Amino acid sequence: MLFVGIDCGKHGATFAINQERRVVLVRDQPLDENEQLDYDAMGSIFDALLGLDKCLDVSIEEVRPMPHAIKGRPVAHDTNSAFKLGASYGAWRRELASRGIRPHLYPPSKWKPMMLAGLPKGKESSVEQAERVFPTAAHLFRGPRGGLLDGRAEASLLAELGRKMWRLSGR
Repeated sequence: MLFVGIDCGKHGATFAINQERRVVLVRDQPLDENEQLDYDAMGSIFDALLGLDKCLDVSIEEVRPMPHAIKGRPVAHDTNSAFKLGASYGAWRRELASRGIRPHLYPPSKWKPMMLAGLPKGKESSVEQAERVFPTAAHLFRGPRGGLLDGRAEASLLAELGRKMWRLSGR
């Protein structure tokens, strides 16, 4: 059994672990030279995963529409990037459906409190928690100059959430 986490943002990633929490695959969001989602590369990721194990448990960060205001205050967000995020989410869902895989959908408001309980909000917390959960793979969550690779970190935490939920279910 492999547990796969997907952060479908532009700087997202796919992260797969086995039952013992060993990292078996890490792929950054597949983008082409025009920064558009590379559908062939998406398929290759799942070809590789299914070549390793036919039983996949996939958790994906669920994307929902963002309100224009929260508690009466306007929220600034780029509609173009929101549209691209939604398109990416839909493409990942389509790729999974084409392979008969029903993912677990976790909006940030659900999975982050479960995996980042007690930590401050922000990308740094996701990276630090991923480094704690996967200490032998901590190098995967920071770039060559120390920059945060939070998409990888969040995908890893989604994979770990899937593994935890599987263990709790007693399967």
